[in-house]
Amino acid sequence: MNARGCRYRETAKNTKLSIRYAIAAAWLCTLLAGCEDSEIGKVKAADLPGDRTQTYGSALSERGACKRVSWKTFKDERNRSAVEYRCELNDAVSELNKVRDAQIEDINGYLKAATENLSNAIDGAAGDAARYARLLDEKKAELQQIDEKIQAQTAGMDGPQALRAQQVLGDARAYAASQVQRYQAELDKANAGETAASLKGSLKRYQDQYANSIANLHRKYDGVKSVTEVIQWVVKDSDVFPVYFGFDIDSDLGKQRTDISAQFAAHLRQIVRNRGQAYVALVAPTVLAGVPATTDKVPAPTPVTGTNSGTAVAGQACYDAKLKEFRSAIGEEAPVSNDMMNEWRGQCGIAPA
Repeated sequence: MNARGCRYRETAKNTKLSIRYAIAAAWLCTLLAGCEDSEIGKVKAADLPGDRTQTYGSALSERGACKRVSWKTFKDERNRSAVEYRCELNDAVSELNKVRDAQIEDINGYLKAATENLSNAIDGAAGDAARYARLLDEKKAELQQIDEKIQAQTAGMDGPQALRAQQVLGDARAYAASQVQRYQAELDKANAGETAASLKGSLKRYQDQYANSIANLHRKYDGVKSVTEVIQWVVKDSDVFPVYFGFDIDSDLGKQRTDISAQFAAHLRQIVRNRGQAYVALVAPTVLAGVPATTDKVPAPTPVTGTNSGTAVAGQACYDAKLKEFRSAIGEEAPVSNDMMNEWRGQCGIAPA
């Protein structure tokens, strides 16, 4: 056989060996969960909690909700083997802007109701002086009639008889006298313009509070650049334990993180059901929940600890007063936005909810 034929046979032999090695390597990779870190493979192969028809790998693959996806292994603070999955949410800024706009619309609705109610009350206060003057005259006349009746009934009576007659009309006289005092005080306030001034002050406070709430919403939402869903697991031998679920927010306010691990199971079900943009729209209202609309340079209100402390009691009393004033102006059934409640908590020195 010539040299050319030998080289041909050698090449064919090497090709067959390469194919065998490739097949063996592919089979081995399958056993090791795709030729990736074994911890990542174990996580992907693990069943979803409460759903043996899905694995983490199937649930988290090919999601239209994700612009970019990454997996990595690391050691946690307890030196345990851990895995992290990251999904940068697709078009998250647009969905967050919708949430912001809806909240601003709600706030403007509350402001409109407060303005209408307080404006009507201010207009009504202009006629309070005449109304209270009329009511005061009526109660004074009623009190005088009761006194005359008592005097007429007790005329010519001895001590015990007169005392019994006075007791019969005593309650009516006491009530009429209290009404005279009440309407006199209201008339004095109306003449001094205190009622209208107080109502105007309340209206100004509400307008300022709502303006602050809207400004805070813009600070919180307008600077968001990206939102990344983060899931972490701890891997021990063949067991996989989910330990964290939340969102990393990159914005003009800096790096922020929203931890919603307590809602992990519910969000995992939504991941399975909503593969595309519907998931981003679904989670958008929770992404910035609890994230303050301030930078780290601005100190947050000092959290109140200990329900028995004077500071805690004073802070709660301050918050209750603001809520009561809000209800009085708008109505007992009027909803209160989370941003408005957190604004009050900050003003009263209570930690945000």
